[in-house]
Amino acid sequence: MDSLLVFVYGIASESIPDLIAVNKKEVVTSAQKEFLARKQSDTFIIPAAPRNRMGANVTARISAKTNAHILVEFGLQLFHIILKREKLRTGDFRSYIDPVVPILCDCLKAQHVKLTTIALKCMSWILKMDLPSLKENIRNISISLFKLLHKYASAGLSKGDNFDLVVAAFKVVAVVVRDVEYYTVDEDQMKALLLYAEQDMHDFNRQATAFALLKAVISRKLATSTTGFSSFPYGLSSGQEIRTAYRIYVSQLDYKVQSGRESALEMILSIIKSFPEDVLKEQAGLLYVTLGARLVNDDSPDCRKMVAHCIKCLLEQLDKNSRDQLFDITVKWFREVKVEHRRLSAQLCGIFITIEKSDFVDRLDILFPVILNQFNPRCGDDQPGKFVRAAPPSDISDTEKDERIKDHHLFQVLQLILKLCTCCPDILKEPRWQDDVDIVTENCQVLLAHPHEWVRLAAAQVLGYVFSSLDANKVAKLALSTDEKPSRSECGYFYTDLKFKLKSLILDLCAQLQPADISASLIEQVRKIYDKTVVKNLVFLGRILRRISLTGKNDADVEEQSDDESEGQIKLSLLWMIQRMRRIANVEMIQTPNSTVMRMAVFKWIGAMVVDLGRQGLPTLAYQLLAPIARELINDNKSELFQLAKQVSDVIKKKLGMEAYTRHLSQLQNNLAARRADRKKRKAIEVMTEPEKAAKRKIKKNLKKRESKKKRIENIKGKKFKKKRVKEFDIEDM
Repeated sequence: MDSLLVFVYGIASESIPDLIAVNKKEVVTSAQKEFLARKQSDTFIIPAAPRNRMGANVTARISAKTNAHILVEFGLQLFHIILKREKLRTGDFRSYIDPVVPILCDCLKAQHVKLTTIALKCMSWILKMDLPSLKENIRNISISLFKLLHKYASAGLSKGDNFDLVVAAFKVVAVVVRDVEYYTVDEDQMKALLLYAEQDMHDFNRQATAFALLKAVISRKLATSTTGFSSFPYGLSSGQEIRTAYRIYVSQLDYKVQSGRESALEMILSIIKSFPEDVLKEQAGLLYVTLGARLVNDDSPDCRKMVAHCIKCLLEQLDKNSRDQLFDITVKWFREVKVEHRRLSAQLCGIFITIEKSDFVDRLDILFPVILNQFNPRCGDDQPGKFVRAAPPSDISDTEKDERIKDHHLFQVLQLILKLCTCCPDILKEPRWQDDVDIVTENCQVLLAHPHEWVRLAAAQVLGYVFSSLDANKVAKLALSTDEKPSRSECGYFYTDLKFKLKSLILDLCAQLQPADISASLIEQVRKIYDKTVVKNLVFLGRILRRISLTGKNDADVEEQSDDESEGQIKLSLLWMIQRMRRIANVEMIQTPNSTVMRMAVFKWIGAMVVDLGRQGLPTLAYQLLAPIARELINDNKSELFQLAKQVSDVIKKKLGMEAYTRHLSQLQNNLAARRADRKKRKAIEVMTEPEKAAKRKIKKNLKKRESKKKRIENIKGKKFKKKRVKEFDIEDM
């Protein structure tokens, strides 16, 4: 980095000798002088070239430094890249940067617009550093900036090199006003800045720079004696002026361009952080309602995130009494008929929880009944009477929109419950809230069948929090004991109908691990979180079943037990759950062999159960646990699935012992090889016994090869491949 900075300085200061052009004077020899003296006079008809008054030929003026600014511009661009990527944070390079400041000051006075623009971009970074040359030249820098604004900042300028220069100049002025504490702009310069800001606020292309400049002025609490600054927050005195100022910024929240809304939100955030507490209390209701509406209505995720941050800062600035008034408004929205209002209330309650943490428990007496009512499908709906036929929906698109709004509402309610579980974990164990937590758990189990993936993910996460508050040993003791039963607080949701709830939860969670749903619709990151959450819940349920029963039978020798045994003959046990998990891996391998998501989830669950079973419980179920892994160990393709299967098999080998592990593995692989040989034999015999069926299979295989080839060619061309539906065909028609 040192040598790079030296190189940058050499290019920008034009001090590298090899890059400087030298004028070579042509030396005239005596022979050339004699030849010129013998030269005949002009005998051509065309007149000679014009001459000036001194008798010399008129030629264009040239200079060796005509394009020298291009090299300087290159050096400053390289310097700007170093500053922008924060390469100078790792050490103290002020001795290398300080000599560049005079060069930048000279470039601010250059005649080339692009050179001045890149110098301004570098200056916006350097002004934040503590450099001796800056303190010496800061006044000259300020004067040069205002000269540039006076020359180029004209109304209607919206594109081109001059527009880029003006934007960069405004950014540098904002840095000077906000960050340079050893220099303060004088009153005339402040008047000019406010006039520029007022002018830019009427031009939508330059509103972002105007708001950034105003934010810098407010952060330094600068003011003038004139009325030019009286319309801004720090000059306000009466309530009417404050409301007028609010309307200016709040009206910009509906602006069409996202950058304009972001600038207005940054301004509102500065107001919230800077206003006195008594003034903020008076306007808290207006700000809370207005920002809350943008939390739902804004299309941009970045703007919604900024709105949530503004609301959070507003609530942090207020005392408890003021927050109580805003919370009452929020609960009232939670009881509204419109789903949008209830969705907004759920988001706002979540912000309250993140601020108040464990103190939010005091509000649960009011909030918990309202939350439970949100799971009611008729909550807030304007339903027809019992004997009145409901009118059909007028438009399909409206119905889809309503369903999407309801999905978002359910997701926000579940996010609110997740924040409650995170910030107030004691409510999951306290007997006071046990009935409410049980109702939430039951509804979350129902929502595992919801069509929206995000709702299912949030419901599975809530179940994970509920399970983490319980002890698997106490829940299993409740199922086995007849006399001494654990308390309800120890068993929670499983205190009643334990076996039914256990079986239904296992089936519902296993149904989440379906390759067609999850792997196709969820993005990669969310899918990993979803699989991790579901597997974690299944591990907890498996731990309970391990303590209840391993096989569901008295005979512990189940190595030769058939997988096709019906569920009615198998009692609720860990063996039954293992067979359910094996079925998930088999379904994925048959339906979507290219996908490995479900098999990896099953292998992770098997690894966790092996650790929980230990050396004593593992021999009974080792054959069943090794069955799905043995198939992957045959294919040594170094894939991620193979690596995971190898890790799980190593854990089983360590717990089980080498001899037993080798016996089980060889038996499984022999059975697998026998099945494959039998299938191959049946296909060979089928060619003679059922030639039509064999021909159809061969044709189908060839069509699939042709389709995969077309798909590969389309992918190379960058086109989207459309799969055609294969029609049923008859051999006689061909």
